[in-house]
Amino acid sequence: MTVTKPVVVQSTNHVINCMSGYLDRAAITTPTKVALKNDNKIITFAQLASYSENLAALLRERGLVRGDRVVCSSSNTWQSVVCFWAVLKAGGVISPIADLMPQKNLRYILQDCEAKFLVIGDIASDTNNPMADLLAIDSLSYIVSTTTSSEQESDLILSFEQAISGSSPQSQCRSLDIDLAAIIYTSGSTGEPKGVMLTHRNMITATESLNSYLGYRSSDIILSVLPLSFDYGLYQMIMTVSTGAQLILERDFTWPILSLKKIEREQVTIFPIVPTIVPLLDDIVAKISLDLSSVRLVSNTGAAVNLYHLNIIQKRLPNATMYSMYGLTECKRCSYICGEQLKQKPGSVGLAIPNTEIWIVDDQGNKLPANEIGEIVIRGGTVMKGYWNKPQQTKKILRDGPINGEKVLYTGDYGLKDHDGYLYLKGRMDEVLKSRGMKVIPKDIETFLMNIEGIKEAAIIGVPDQRHGIVLYAYVANEANSNQDKAIIMALCQQLVPSQRPEQVIVLNQLPKTTNGKIDKRSLIADFDLTSGKETA
Repeated sequence: MTVTKPVVVQSTNHVINCMSGYLDRAAITTPTKVALKNDNKIITFAQLASYSENLAALLRERGLVRGDRVVCSSSNTWQSVVCFWAVLKAGGVISPIADLMPQKNLRYILQDCEAKFLVIGDIASDTNNPMADLLAIDSLSYIVSTTTSSEQESDLILSFEQAISGSSPQSQCRSLDIDLAAIIYTSGSTGEPKGVMLTHRNMITATESLNSYLGYRSSDIILSVLPLSFDYGLYQMIMTVSTGAQLILERDFTWPILSLKKIEREQVTIFPIVPTIVPLLDDIVAKISLDLSSVRLVSNTGAAVNLYHLNIIQKRLPNATMYSMYGLTECKRCSYICGEQLKQKPGSVGLAIPNTEIWIVDDQGNKLPANEIGEIVIRGGTVMKGYWNKPQQTKKILRDGPINGEKVLYTGDYGLKDHDGYLYLKGRMDEVLKSRGMKVIPKDIETFLMNIEGIKEAAIIGVPDQRHGIVLYAYVANEANSNQDKAIIMALCQQLVPSQRPEQVIVLNQLPKTTNGKIDKRSLIADFDLTSGKETA
């Protein structure tokens, strides 16, 4: 009989075998320390623990049992943070999603995960009574509203304010580390959103791995503009609680000057970003004098850091060490690179994070040698349990690993590893790109190009660009008698929305093919140097 061993946090003797143990520990060791600042709200660790315990008690009183799902749609608010910990304390499964989501999308998620509770702030709806419309969903028993006052509370619509203001006895977490902790929904760019199932063990392993190399400290102040519905943003909150640090949670980066002024005023030490934030940072600091010398660490994910971004960070945040990471919702982080390595290995997303292995395989699943492009495979404790209620899609991505009985993650990303083991991304196999900050489906643009008279083949690939992260290149093949040239095609592409417009059009006699007759995008991608976006010889 296999005995499941809990994860032990090495810095203390406190055993963590479910996620809420992090908050319990912080509330005991540093009860009066500020845990969270959000808008004008300041919350200590003791208050955060008390609020979440009270909400957990309400959820249990209203029928939540271990494993029930709770969807939270309050975005970057202190209420969302309380909800996250409350659901885990109650033994439930949390699913954080974006606020003001179109109601049809919200309904889909509620129905898909069979949510019993919904915690929500403002609601986007085209109906006269959106709450009643949602409560008509069979599985949903109650809505906890962060905007409903206690006087307006009804039998099925509860006041968040009232829920956290009561008192409840302390109780031990009833979850095991193998129990589900969260269902994080993917964006659904290639179809319906998929719910990524993460156990307590998955999330604790990820937290400990991140903390081991990022080195968050109890003295740190983290400013996050990243949404809690995005796992990168969610883990900023988790890591601050796990280390006893302080989180300043911003709604978003719509008004970047206010966030940057807050870095100066609050003496922020850690600033997690995505690449699109870097040019905005540069533009503002070039115009307004700001002292950002307190920042000691900048982390990045979403795309590889290029020298353009790195030079801006070094200029505008002179005391910061830069960490760039690669990951997926299905396994949190996979690799990281930092400091001088970013210059020595431009375009790389680094080495495997602690407790993780990475390798590259061909179409038959065989491991590839250095510098050959193939699919990235991940092995480790952060790999998800599977997609909620989607066994066939789970089977495609979780496959047998090298050790009997285990599953490893086939990421759907193209990449290669150099002779030193550093990983380089080469694009998504499912062909969803993020161009100029917007998600783009190449198939849509290829369909448009194929409708232009004379074009017989079309392929869109993403090419790294210093300012925009990824830009689109179009490869087309003309019919023999066609007089279409790339200038005409580029002019026609002005009909597309800006994020879909190719930066360049390359006209060939024919596009390369794989052995099964499909266009070989892998060879087209290989024709470009990853760091410069220029065609290789």
